[in-house]
Amino acid sequence: MSTTPKFLSVTDACRVLGVGRTTLYKLNSLGKLKFSKLLGKTLIAASEIERLSTEIEAGELAQ
Repeated sequence: MSTTPKFLSVTDACRVLGVGRTTLYKLNSLGKLKFSKLLGKTLIAASEIERLSTEIEAGELAQ
């Protein structure tokens, strides 16, 4: 049985979104993508990835 993770690492989030680390961190600094920290590790909620993907598909993500 496969379960979908609730949080992704920076590397996995980059892979899912098809962007590099610099772009991912820029999205965070612009307030477009929220990061969480757990014991010093940066994580991104899968729901944040889904929300951002929906915005991108709808053309709502401003440059």
